[in-house]
Amino acid sequence: MMRRGAPAITAAALIAAIGLSGCGGTDRPVPTTPRVTVPTTTGPALTATAFRTTVNNACTALYARVGALGNPPTDSVAEARAWYPKAAAAWHAHLDSVAGLVPPADLAAQWARVVDDYRLITQAADDNVALANSDREAIELINSDPTAEQTRIGAEMIDRLRALVLTGCTGGS
Repeated sequence: MMRRGAPAITAAALIAAIGLSGCGGTDRPVPTTPRVTVPTTTGPALTATAFRTTVNNACTALYARVGALGNPPTDSVAEARAWYPKAAAAWHAHLDSVAGLVPPADLAAQWARVVDDYRLITQAADDNVALANSDREAIELINSDPTAEQTRIGAEMIDRLRALVLTGCTGGS
């Protein structure tokens, strides 16, 4: 009898462990977010001056909009649910304003990489909105993989922005 009971108890313990493994903070499912896409650019190329002026102005607008939001909340879920969609909207507006620009031919390859970086940052912002809407704690969002991805991409693209002489996007450097 002990032999028959032992497998049943073991199976019950295993099922309980599997069932409980989905409980808790970061194991809650997160809704998927649509992938951010960038339209194909068409039209004549801008002059280098017009291109840089347009992009620098767009970056200034982005930084003003994000700066007006203040720091991301770290202790209020309700504030996080309000903050992250506003930050994502700022990134979407920025991407929309610059993705369709056609730079001079000598800047095109570098600019294509910057636009893709902006797309990835915007996607990460959307992913944080999904996390905020899945009842994550505010501190989890500031420490999330999408936030880390935004930081990593931003650090990697700074040299590309400098090479394009987009000082409005690099803090003037």
